[in-house]
Amino acid sequence: MHGQRPESVLFYADAIFATLDQVVTSYACAPLSLSVRQGNIPAGAVAGSFLVFDEVHTFEPHLGLQSLLVLAERAHQMGIPFVIMSATLPTNFIRRLSERFGATIVEGTRLEGKNRRQRRVVLRVSSEKLSIETILQLTRNVERTLVVVNTVQRAQNLYEQLLGKIGCPVILAHSRFYDDDRRTKEKQIEARFGKTAEGRCLLIATQVVEVGLDISCDFLVTELAPIDALVQRAGRCARWGGEGEVVVFTGLETTRPYDRLLVEATEKALREKDLNGHELTWEIERDLVDIVLEPQFDQWAEPEAAGKVLASLAAAAFTGDSAKAEQAVREGLTVEVALHGSPDTLGIGALRLPRCRIHPGVLQQFVHKQQPEAWRVVVDRTAADDYRTRIEFLHVDSNSRAAPYGYYIIHPKYGSYDAERGLRLGIRGSPAESRDELIQQKSRLEGELQIEKWQDHIEKVVKAFAEHVLPRERIAFEALSRRLGKTHEDLLSLTHLVLIFHDLGKLAEQWQRKIQAGLESVLPPGTFLAHRGGSVRDLPPHATVSASLATPCLCRIAGSDWQQTLAIPALAAIAHHHTVRADMTPQFEMRDGWFEVTADCARRFARVDLTISDFNKWRGGGSCGVALNFLLPDGYASYVLLSRWLRLADRIATGGGENAILNYENWMSSS
Repeated sequence: MHGQRPESVLFYADAIFATLDQVVTSYACAPLSLSVRQGNIPAGAVAGSFLVFDEVHTFEPHLGLQSLLVLAERAHQMGIPFVIMSATLPTNFIRRLSERFGATIVEGTRLEGKNRRQRRVVLRVSSEKLSIETILQLTRNVERTLVVVNTVQRAQNLYEQLLGKIGCPVILAHSRFYDDDRRTKEKQIEARFGKTAEGRCLLIATQVVEVGLDISCDFLVTELAPIDALVQRAGRCARWGGEGEVVVFTGLETTRPYDRLLVEATEKALREKDLNGHELTWEIERDLVDIVLEPQFDQWAEPEAAGKVLASLAAAAFTGDSAKAEQAVREGLTVEVALHGSPDTLGIGALRLPRCRIHPGVLQQFVHKQQPEAWRVVVDRTAADDYRTRIEFLHVDSNSRAAPYGYYIIHPKYGSYDAERGLRLGIRGSPAESRDELIQQKSRLEGELQIEKWQDHIEKVVKAFAEHVLPRERIAFEALSRRLGKTHEDLLSLTHLVLIFHDLGKLAEQWQRKIQAGLESVLPPGTFLAHRGGSVRDLPPHATVSASLATPCLCRIAGSDWQQTLAIPALAAIAHHHTVRADMTPQFEMRDGWFEVTADCARRFARVDLTISDFNKWRGGGSCGVALNFLLPDGYASYVLLSRWLRLADRIATGGGENAILNYENWMSSS
C-alpha cells in the first residue's frame, strides 16, 4: 500500500506493507490515497494494529522518527504490540527507547550469519569529486558495479554521459518514476544484481537502492552521505558473501538533500578513524554509527521531542489536510507532478493520474524560467456536504509559489516522461493516460441502491458489524475496552447505539420529503426510507443532524467520567461518517414517528430503553459541537476506532456484503 499503487486504501487487508507517509497521514485522518471524506476509515486500522516499523534510520529524527514514536507510544498505551527495527540506530538511543516503552531489545545475529562470515568488503575514501572518468577507470574490469549519488539530477546526468561509453548495459534508478515503471525497473535490477544475476552491468542510482531491494554488487562507488546511509549502501556490496570494494568520494558541490552537519560529521569520522584500505566490519560500522549519530540522537529519545510532530498531526486531524500530516514525516519537502493538457476534462479523475515527486524549489525555478502552462489541483477539504467532493484547477503563473506537498499538473509541452529516464522538466513529452473510463467503471461497480426502509438498513448495519467487522477488529475492541476501563458489554452497547444513531438525521422531515418524492402513493403512511433506487439529487446533510440529536443520549450512556474519551468521540464518529470535516448542522425538524422507530431499534439491537428526553431539542443552524482533540490519546483512539467500525459496517450493509469493501479496494488498486 503506497501512493502510486493503493492496494488497500481502507487498510482492510490482513497484513499491509506501507510507507511511513501512508501510515502517519492515515492515522491523522488525512490519508494520501483517499479523499478527506473517507479519511477516518484507515485511521482506526493504524490505532488497532500490530505495528512493525522497519528501516527506521531512514526517517528524519526530528520528524519521521518522532511520528513513529508517537504511534508507538499510543500503541503502548493501548497495550498493542509494536516492533522498531534498524541496523543503524545509536546504541544509547535504543537503550533509552526500551526504557521509555518497557520494551525488549532483541539483538540481531548478523555476526553469526554464514554470509557475513564469508564476506570481506574493503573500504576506500577519496577526497575527489566523483566523475565520469573515474567511474570508467574504476569499473573497467568489474562485473557488477553500483554507483550511488545523492540527487536525481546528478543521477540523470551521469546516466546520459555514460550511455555508449561503457561496454555493458546501464540502468538508472531514482524516485521520479511512475509506479508500474518502477516495478519493471526493480525487476530489471534484480535480474542483473540478484542472486542469479549474469552478465556485466552498471547501475546508477540514488537513495532508492538503500532499502527494499535484495541486490548485490562487486564494486560500490558512492558519494559522501550521512553514516547511516553509507552503511546501508555498503550493505549492497558482496551482500551474500565474497570479496567486494566500497569507494566513498567526499568531494561534493552540495550536501543536499542531507543535513550538512551530519555529512560533515561522517567525513570527519572516516578521516579520524583512518579506515582507508581497511575491511569494513560490522563492529566498525556500529562504531561509526555511534560516533556520528549519538550526539545528534541524544535529544530525540524523550517524549518532549515530539512537540512539533504532535502540532502537525493535530492540525491535520482538525483540517483533513494531508500536507500538514506529511509535515510530521519529513522536512524534505516535495510536490507531486503529473503531465496532462486538459485536466479540467478529467474532473475528480485527475486525482488518479500517475505522478512523480520533486522538490518544490525545483518546480518553482522551472515555473519562473519556463512559464509553462500548468495547474495546481485543490480538493475542497471543508465542505460539509455528505455526498459530493469538489475539486478545482488553479492556473499557475510565473509569480505562483510552489506549495509544499501540493499537486501540480503540467502541460506535456513542458514536461517529458519515459520509462528509462523518469520525469524530466523542460522537454516536450506526452500526456499521462486518462482515467475517465475507470471512473465510469466505479459508478457501474457501486450500482444503484434499491428502496430500503430505515429500520431495515439499521438492522443490516448492526448485523454487518457483528458478522464481519467485530471479528476482524477484536484485538482493537478489547484494547479500547481495557484502556477505557469499560466492560465488553458496555462498550458493545455504546457501539451499537453509534450504529443505530448514525442515520438519525435521515428521519428528519426535510430528508424524508426529498427521498420519498414521487413515491408517496406507493409507500404506507409512517414509512421511513434510508435509500431508494435511482439518483436523488441535493439530499440535505444528515450526519451532523444525527450527532446533534444524539448528544444527550450518548453522554448519558457513556457516563460523566467518559465524556472526552468516549461520548464526544462517538458523536464525532457519527457526524463524520460521510465526510471527516463535517461540522455545520442545517436547520431541521423531525418527522412524526421518528422516536418510536429509533427506540424500537435501540431495544432490539442495543438492549437500551430510550426516552424522548434522551435527545436534543435543538433544531440546527450551527455547529454540531463535536470537535475531536488529537492531543487526547484515549479520546482520539475511541474516535478513529468507532469511526472505522461504523463506516465499514455501513459500507458492508449498503453494498451487499463484505465484497463491497474488497471490490472498492480492487478498483482503487486498478485505477
